[in-house]
Amino acid sequence: MLMQFSVRNYKSFRDKVTFDMSATNIHEHPGNTFSTDFDEAFLKSSVIYGANAYGKSNFINALSFMKEKVLNQNSIETLSPIRFKDLTPYRFDDSRNKSSEFDIFFHYEGKDYQYGFILDEKKIDEEWLYCKDNIKEEYNEIFKRKDSDIELIDTIKNSLTVNFEIYENVLLLNALSPFKIDEIRKVIDWFLKLKILNVEKDIFDQWLYREQFAEKLKDEIYKANLLRMLRNVDIDIEDFLIKKDKISDVDNSISIILSMHKKKDNDSQQVPLLFEEESGGTRKLIILYNYIYDSFLNGTPLIVDELDSRLHPLLLRFIILMYHNPEINQNNGQLIYTAHDTFTLTREIFRRDQVWFVNKENQVSSLYSLVEYKDINDKKIRNDATYYKDYLLGKYNAIPRFKEKCKQD
Repeated sequence: MLMQFSVRNYKSFRDKVTFDMSATNIHEHPGNTFSTDFDEAFLKSSVIYGANAYGKSNFINALSFMKEKVLNQNSIETLSPIRFKDLTPYRFDDSRNKSSEFDIFFHYEGKDYQYGFILDEKKIDEEWLYCKDNIKEEYNEIFKRKDSDIELIDTIKNSLTVNFEIYENVLLLNALSPFKIDEIRKVIDWFLKLKILNVEKDIFDQWLYREQFAEKLKDEIYKANLLRMLRNVDIDIEDFLIKKDKISDVDNSISIILSMHKKKDNDSQQVPLLFEEESGGTRKLIILYNYIYDSFLNGTPLIVDELDSRLHPLLLRFIILMYHNPEINQNNGQLIYTAHDTFTLTREIFRRDQVWFVNKENQVSSLYSLVEYKDINDKKIRNDATYYKDYLLGKYNAIPRFKEKCKQD
């Protein structure tokens, strides 16, 4: 699971900001937390609020950037002069000429890891990997790199069967990945299992999703759980059928997915609809469930930008409560998402440390949680506050600031 993520000098985040999934020492909703092997408490979900263009998506993009670079070891760009051409530093002062930093803590297969790097468009300035497997011990250095100086733990040195050359624009983690090094494999595996979704780019790419969904529906347990979930939210799909349609001039065929509905006034008959004929919200929920199911099954984080888009507020609430329910989320999967909808921004659903805000002042984004925020009287927010009303009134900032009021004749 994800413990903490920090970023500096990326898009609208000029200064270092840190997002933390650690459960603080507050007493509301203990069921919204879980403990690791080290008896440390972490959160099952967190939501990030903020006005348009304040930096919510930029923060999610920062994590996506880090994941992409970790998994890019076989890219054709590996030895190109400008490998990190998609790096976007802060642009409104001379920070664009400085390096950017990405740092993450996570727990995987009984151990805590810290991995990070500092880089600019052309080269890696620094890179580090630390690990611990006991709550009482300090993090042990696996490797550390600063410019061309590299320090490796002895177990890694002994695993290197051949000499290898490291380039200034290649992550050391990538360079070590071909060797059978357990700690390197685990870091890369964790990033492989980390799911980050952008609603508009990922969720509604039906051609990309069709075959994946068709394959998933062959799993009877998965399909039964999906249909049960749909019935629970009053979506009357009774079954899914898959048909193959031959594509002309090629040998392959595509899957046609049909959702089966009861016929009006005749429960014994069913009417098929093409999956594409279902409403946008229904399709989104069904596609999302694929990732939610995997998150529950494997105990992994699911990160979604604009989760509330095209979803009824009660459906959004239903998804959040599934993550909080230990009978459903038995392996402690995590949900982290951005949203504008305030229907769920209540003390009845969230702890204060689960609610985060992105604010923007003088073109610089900042990130903070409700539990650490202080009001104009320098007092922390009480757990009996009406979160959504206070947020919309501007008490937590992170809302649009209109220069003049709209007038109606």
